[in-house]
Amino acid sequence: MSVPPTSAEDSCELYLAPHGNSLWVLVPDCQNVPTVVPSPLLIRIAYLTSQGVADQNQIKIAAQSLRNDWPLLMMVRHSPDGAPFRSGIIFFHDQSRVIPWRAGSLTGPQLKAQLYRASTSRGIHQWNHEAKSGPPGYFLTGLPNSSDLWRVIRMEPDAAFRLVFTLAPVKLAQGLPNVQFARLQSPFRGEAEQHWSEFKNHLMQHQYYAVVTSAKNVAETILAAHLSTKGISFQRDFDEMLQALRGQLDRKGGGAAPFSYLDYHLMHKIRLLHARTHPGKVASMGRAIKPEFALTVAEDLIEVLTSCGYADSEP
Repeated sequence: MSVPPTSAEDSCELYLAPHGNSLWVLVPDCQNVPTVVPSPLLIRIAYLTSQGVADQNQIKIAAQSLRNDWPLLMMVRHSPDGAPFRSGIIFFHDQSRVIPWRAGSLTGPQLKAQLYRASTSRGIHQWNHEAKSGPPGYFLTGLPNSSDLWRVIRMEPDAAFRLVFTLAPVKLAQGLPNVQFARLQSPFRGEAEQHWSEFKNHLMQHQYYAVVTSAKNVAETILAAHLSTKGISFQRDFDEMLQALRGQLDRKGGGAAPFSYLDYHLMHKIRLLHARTHPGKVASMGRAIKPEFALTVAEDLIEVLTSCGYADSEP
């Protein structure tokens, strides 16, 4: 008589074994025989510390690890927080084993499989250490060249001490709009298009310091183009150009159009945050710019571009 298998969702260990064109998931049954069970949703995942997420080399290493034969895996579960949050249990690769197996009424003496164990609150993984010593980190999912970043917002042990992670996506709320710089005169049009292309690429690659820099470059270019049409010198730094815009706004009369006071303040924020990306500033502050804060600069830039008519009102 066959023994009902344990559910993968209830197990502290999983065996993964290639079988034909599929991947078997096995868990020990009540007789401790690894038994094939319906496969849960397992996604490849990589961890980044709260400091590592500000290091482009660390992000690249984490993204490349998604291609490893046996990377970290998350068993995705229903999140009580609903969309866009994601919950799950992290399983890490332990070792290769040759195991006996059971699949329904079939049994076998040998099967080469990979043993995965659930991360627990008693483990020595980076996320356990970071949860005790500082802010929690982040996870990457997806493809190495098109990954998604998730922030750990909660880590809770279940009855078996398996850690249940709840993740929040780090991304723009509405995505990127369609942007056109056709009405800008040369050479400003080409510069703005180049900086916008860099901005999009940096955003996709999670290069958050570069996101701030490219956002500043886009804003600086469209402001320089505006000042040039008014006969105002734009061969100055961003702060001086913003002061010239403020003078136009204060005089009223429409000379600042299409820029508004809100655009002026948003561009000032972009300028100030860009100054914090310089190595000296980062060292003096003792902390890096969080990805979520960098994304507010992206939202600010989109608002400026939309206000000035370069971006669609809806992405």
